[in-house]
This record gives sequence, C-alpha cells and structure tokens, in this order.
Amino acid sequence: MSNTAIIILGGDILYRQPMALKLFFQLKAQEIFVVGDPDFYLENCDPDLINKIQKHKGRRVFNTKYTYTNSTYEDISAVKEILNQSNYLILYIVTSDYHFRRANMVVSHILNETELSRIKLISVGTSPSFYKFLKEKMKYYGYKLYYGL
Repeated sequence: MSNTAIIILGGDILYRQPMALKLFFQLKAQEIFVVGDPDFYLENCDPDLINKIQKHKGRRVFNTKYTYTNSTYEDISAVKEILNQSNYLILYIVTSDYHFRRANMVVSHILNETELSRIKLISVGTSPSFYKFLKEKMKYYGYKLYYGL
C-alpha cells in the first residue's frame, strides 16, 4: 500500500469521482478525502464501488472530516490542513479541466514550497457547457480580484 491519498474537490461529481476511484485503485492509495459537500458525494456514489473499495482493509473511502467548504479557496485551505495533519507523502487532488486553472492558482497561493512538493493536481476531462465555461472564467478573474492572486 502506498503512502498516498486522493482528494476530490467539491463540485462536478460526474467526472471527478470516477477519476478519484480509478486513482485509488491504481496507486493503492490509503484514503479518499472529500472537500466541499460530502453529503452530495455520499448520496451520489455508486454503492458497488464503495463496497469493492471497503474490502481493502486499512483503506478509508470518503473521509469527510475536512468538509463543508463553500469555495475553491476553502477547499484548498482544507487541503493544507490535511497536509499538515497527515503523513502522506503525496496527495492527488482531483478536479475538472475547466476548474483546473483556478484550482492551480489557489494552490500556488495558499501552499508553501514544501507543501507544494507533496501535491499533484489532476485534471479530469469534461464536456462543460458554454455557460459553465463562462461562469468559470468569471470566477477565475473574481478570485484574482477578491483574494489578490
């Protein structure tokens, strides 16, 4: 078993969750953390996949200790807390392709160099609508202004 964990950033469960589960098996990760709204993830997760994962002793699926965040900024703050309170060598953060740029900007702003060395940001391909694409662009520039990034 590797000394890694997976983190799913809140939002887009349709694409992020399957990638997180795929990485969980491929990397033999110890745990999957959910930041954002864990109830949404737990209610919409495929029960067969959870049962399959839980057969692997010592591995934890959907740790919701660091949850109920309301923004990407709060999500990454939760990631920082996970980094500081765990011994995982690498944390794989799963997000959507349209969200990657903003998530990467916030990661670079919140985490220090040592913490950054333990992070791998994974982008999952999606099919965002024009509305979602435009909304994400607005959020990106809003974060730059609001947080001074």
